[in-house]
Amino acid sequence: MTWRLIGPIWRLPDVTASQRLVLLALASFTDKNGSNAYPSLATLAKMCSCDRSTVHRAIKSLVKRQLIEPTGKARKGTIRYKVNVPMQQRVLHNATSSVGTTQHNPKYIPSYKNPSNKGDSNLNFRNPPALNIDRFSNVKLPESGAEIAIRMQREREAGRKR
Repeated sequence: MTWRLIGPIWRLPDVTASQRLVLLALASFTDKNGSNAYPSLATLAKMCSCDRSTVHRAIKSLVKRQLIEPTGKARKGTIRYKVNVPMQQRVLHNATSSVGTTQHNPKYIPSYKNPSNKGDSNLNFRNPPALNIDRFSNVKLPESGAEIAIRMQREREAGRKR
């Protein structure tokens, strides 16, 4: 499953509740590219707590709207899908580059050894801060497997020191 699909699926306009739920359930089976999902209708119906015919109607309408596309058949005859949700592009914020007395110099790399540059946002021209326009940005996503492993290791080490 790719977490990058969850936010854009929530932001899709003109999608019914059953279509959104089926799309979210289908996205949970995808690989990191948003493809190669092949759950059965019964599995999707169980996940979405609805009837198989509701899932079938939702899939038909999602294919018609080109939000998903069938890409073949899997081993047991289930249809393999690719999720085609438009991903939101990050907007770069360049408004601060002309503010202040510092001239735009693309070769200038600020020195963070000097504490006076620490909070100066208009000095870093190579990597301007991205404007966050995602309305779900304050939602904390679950930890990844690597983050869980690191946290568990820290907790074990803290327990040994006591």
